[in-house]
Amino acid sequence: MKTLVLDYDDYHWQSPENCLDTVKEMISRVPEIKISLFTPSLYHGKPLEADWAWCEETRELIKAGRIVLAVHGTEHETSEYENIDEAEAREKLLTAEKMFMNADLPFVRAFKAPHWQIGEGTMKALRRLGYSHAYLHEDTKHLMELETPVRRVFYNWNLLDAAPPEDVDVIIGHGHTHDVCGNGIAQTMERVLQFVEKSSDIQFAFVHEVTGNVV
Repeated sequence: MKTLVLDYDDYHWQSPENCLDTVKEMISRVPEIKISLFTPSLYHGKPLEADWAWCEETRELIKAGRIVLAVHGTEHETSEYENIDEAEAREKLLTAEKMFMNADLPFVRAFKAPHWQIGEGTMKALRRLGYSHAYLHEDTKHLMELETPVRRVFYNWNLLDAAPPEDVDVIIGHGHTHDVCGNGIAQTMERVLQFVEKSSDIQFAFVHEVTGNVV
C-alpha cells in the first residue's frame, strides 16, 4: 500500500492563493482524498480572519476530514524563520497560532518555513511547542543531524513532474495553491487525479500523519 501526501503552499482567502474551488472539485472526484494546505497566518499584510465567509467554508472542509491547515510562517517573509534563535522563533510561532485562533481555524502542528528557509533556532522552537513535523527542502538536509523528535520530511514529488517510481512507498507531493513554480493546484490537478485513479493501492495521509522521517 502506497501512502500519498498532497501538500500545497500559500493557502489564503486572497486571489490567486484562494484555491477553494479546485479543492472542492478534487474532493468531488475523489471523496476520500486528503489535502494539506500550508497557510501563512498573515499574507501581504492581511490576516486570515478578514474574510469570515472563506473561514467558514474552510472550517467545514476541516470538519469533514478532507483538508487540514498547517503553519507556513507568520508573515510569509523571506528568511523570517532562518537566522533567529529559539526564543524569537517561539514568539513568531505563537503569533501565527494566535492568528489561526482569531479566525477560528483549527490547524495541525506541522510547519514549513516560507521559501524553505529555516534554521536550528526554529527547529528547537518547534520541538518546544510540540510540533510533530517540519517540512524541509534538500538545501536544509543538514538539519537531519539535529537530535529532535520533530519528524523531518522532504518532498519527493514536485507536482510539476511525473510521479515517482513504483518502488516509492511514501509519496510526498508538493505544490502551491496558485500558479507559481509550475506546480499550482489547478494546473496539476488532472495529473494528480489521473495518478490516483490509476493506482489501486493508494491511501491518503495528511502532513501530520507521516510516520518517521522522509528523506
